[in-house]
Amino acid sequence: YSVPKAASTRALRAFFEGERYSRSGWTTFATSDVGGSGITVSDARLRVLALRSADQGRLLAWLEHRDATWARIARDGISPTPFTGTFTGPSLVSGVYRIEWWDTRAGTVLSTSQVNHPGGAMTVSLAAPLSSDVAVKIEKL
Repeated sequence: YSVPKAASTRALRAFFEGERYSRSGWTTFATSDVGGSGITVSDARLRVLALRSADQGRLLAWLEHRDATWARIARDGISPTPFTGTFTGPSLVSGVYRIEWWDTRAGTVLSTSQVNHPGGAMTVSLAAPLSSDVAVKIEKL
């Protein structure tokens, strides 16, 4: 269970292409299992690490199945049980948002949807059952 370094680098580069994440003003959020705050989940197996833009109109997040570890999969031969659920992130301004789900290994968009958000904390449902990890871009249009 591994992703070649070159492939993971390409995937990460594709996800962040065009993003201005190196500019100041981004705020980090995470689930409490990694010492973070500002993100809640419907299932304790879901771990979320996120960046929110200074204008509160963009959220970049990585979602991970907590049981999808190298030790469990490669060493012990135990595949995580896929699950569905939601996460609630930090406050975002009101508006129409595009939600893009990304394959973290291929660096490609898996699916896209739009949602009209009234403002405040946004609850997002996983686009598909989660068995390893996925990334999501949430952007105000």
